[in-house]
Amino acid sequence: MRRARSAIAAALVALVAVGAAAPATAATSTLLEPGAVDRVLVITTPGVGWSSIDPTLTPNLWRLLRGSAMGDLTARTLGRPDLASGYLTLGAGTRAVSPRSPVDGAGMEPTEPYGDVTARDAFRVSTGRDVERGVLQLGIEPILAANADQSIDVVIGALGDALAGAGHDRAVIANGDGAYPDQPDAMRRYAVSGLMGGGGVVPAGRAGVELLEAHERAPFGLRYDNDAVVDAFTDVWDPGAVVLVEGSDLVRADAFGLLATPEQASAAVRQALRRTDELVGRLLEQVDLDRDAVVVMSPTRARGTVLSAVAVHAPGVPAGLLASASTRRRGFVLLGDVAPTLLALLGLPRDDAMTGTRFTVGTPLPLSTRLERLTDATSAAVFRDKVRVSTTYGYAVGLAAILGLCAYTLIAAKGRRWRAGVIVGALAVLAYIPAVYLARLLPLYDVGTLAYWAFLVATSAGIALVARLATRRRVIDSLLGVLAVIVAVLVTDVITGARLQLSSAFGYSATVGIRVAGFGNIAYAVLGAAAVLLAGLVAHRIGGRRGAMVASAVMGIALLADIAPFWGSDVGGVLSLVPAFGVTALMLLGVRIRLTWRAAVIAGTATVVALAALTALDLSRPADARTHLGRLAQQVADQGVSPFTNTIVRKVDANLETWSTSEWRWVLAIAVVFLVYVAFLERDRVRQVLDAFPEMRAAFVGLVVLATLGYAFNDSGVIIPAVTLSIGSLALLVLFVGYAADLRSAPVRRRRRQPVDESTRSVATAASSQE
Repeated sequence: MRRARSAIAAALVALVAVGAAAPATAATSTLLEPGAVDRVLVITTPGVGWSSIDPTLTPNLWRLLRGSAMGDLTARTLGRPDLASGYLTLGAGTRAVSPRSPVDGAGMEPTEPYGDVTARDAFRVSTGRDVERGVLQLGIEPILAANADQSIDVVIGALGDALAGAGHDRAVIANGDGAYPDQPDAMRRYAVSGLMGGGGVVPAGRAGVELLEAHERAPFGLRYDNDAVVDAFTDVWDPGAVVLVEGSDLVRADAFGLLATPEQASAAVRQALRRTDELVGRLLEQVDLDRDAVVVMSPTRARGTVLSAVAVHAPGVPAGLLASASTRRRGFVLLGDVAPTLLALLGLPRDDAMTGTRFTVGTPLPLSTRLERLTDATSAAVFRDKVRVSTTYGYAVGLAAILGLCAYTLIAAKGRRWRAGVIVGALAVLAYIPAVYLARLLPLYDVGTLAYWAFLVATSAGIALVARLATRRRVIDSLLGVLAVIVAVLVTDVITGARLQLSSAFGYSATVGIRVAGFGNIAYAVLGAAAVLLAGLVAHRIGGRRGAMVASAVMGIALLADIAPFWGSDVGGVLSLVPAFGVTALMLLGVRIRLTWRAAVIAGTATVVALAALTALDLSRPADARTHLGRLAQQVADQGVSPFTNTIVRKVDANLETWSTSEWRWVLAIAVVFLVYVAFLERDRVRQVLDAFPEMRAAFVGLVVLATLGYAFNDSGVIIPAVTLSIGSLALLVLFVGYAADLRSAPVRRRRRQPVDESTRSVATAASSQE
């Protein structure tokens, strides 16, 4: 016993040591030393992803990228992403939303006509402020009102105000206007929101019609006058300045795509890219790349693309892949991370109102390698979004089929071959879950959906058959083996970087940008359910107190993998797995659990202590390496409880929404129907299974706790009970069919519940020899 405990303790210590060392050995660097940059040029290329960049079409960008750090940018905003919300998010350093009002794009110079008055007059009437120069956001009041109603704190213009407070000049040059004669005038000057202050003003720049020229082959008959744009840039490119220049021809080309054939729309985008690249080349002639920083980024994605492009060229920044504490994934950053990065380039601290974090850069890589990795990541994300729903429905169909077949087999008292087929089928449906993650080992996004489904079917069937053939005499071992595969795949994956989670149908996607590292909510639920059931089976197979200890170690490893900040980083896991695993472990150790206030207080205290310990561990790490848990704790310390309450409100809203939107609600319905059938029509079989395997009582109790608390403390809502109860149903099915198929034809002898000791083990061993 002492030797077993020592081995378990050593394994846990080794896991913690590996995890603690992982962040320190990661190939990251701070962006650069404070004061290394004199000026910053931000070139926005709306809707451009890495697949659009090549040495023939965009030679100037190509040359700049050779020495740039690059990444895939998730243009995540509040609500539906669009260009207006993208620029507002850029300027806030956190997710923001546009009110979708007619004046969202009304970024105007004070002297420009606006109806019967000037833009200066209109701005004075709406805000009470008289501004003589710069660029005005006439829609500032609707913008402020829309963001004040959000469930998170959004400070519009935080970037502009931070730059102004540090004495840096700023300017915006942009005009994406364009409409046909029979349409209302379309003002698409959203770029002003990227550098404006909270009052809706950028002190310098150009946004008027002087930036445009007529051209019969251009979208809406207009294009940039590149000479005028360069002249405007020259006027504001002063020491210490931050200047945003938009490739506005791309804005017109994107809008034109709604009105044109796919061929014409594609031609317009290529023409806009070529013109924008020419402009970039002329702008770079005035930039000192030894002292100035150039940031190229897209604040939104175009139709047909998923992730947009971002690159940073600055002194001291290696040509590697970008990351941030927001993503913790090399090659990916969020739109909200751009503002803190611009401040960092100038040696300024992040504004407290910003939730984004500054970029970090990995070791240098050849341009071809960087582009290949980033374009592959985009392709995988596109493919994941394509197959996500159908993969979930595939699981639901398999679950319904095998649970229905199980009920028929039991009711009709079918023979050995039927039972054997049902068992293998149930194991295959269970194995479908790790197969979905293992599919990320292959570039199936390059092959197509047919190959993807062939892989899922073959892998699921293969795991089930191997498990069954390897444990032919003991059905329980077949179930144990498949559950062990699930736990092993997920734990190994998260320890080695969670590569199988990203762009997996049961994982997460950078296109959403909520999470691109650690465990997603589906994986957390899968791991929790599989681990608690596996613990029950392990405790039964080993027996006695040693079995309970080993089972507790299995759950401990799963818990550590899920909640550790450097691995799963799952706050919901702390709040649900700690009680679920704790109850299961205590029951396996022979402790009688009663639903009393004292027990609830003890469980709550243990959970709070675990959460506090993880928070302290996360806060002990550098600010740029903290997860969302540490950042939230720091925000609460700086701003009070509002960030915490806003997070709770947002999660509750998302939780409730899943009942009407998530395809997983059908999985839950199928599992619940089966469990109701079991509860009312198969109670004797339940008693027989739990008498033969008393350790599974603890496992199923833990599963119910996990489903209940997991639903309460996660924003995935219906997904958590759907995953946990469906896995529990499949495990119960295997036990039923394997050990109680003939119960209906024979009377049941009620036996008293036996404690988990050697006598119980002998009864279970005798049952295990049946088929």
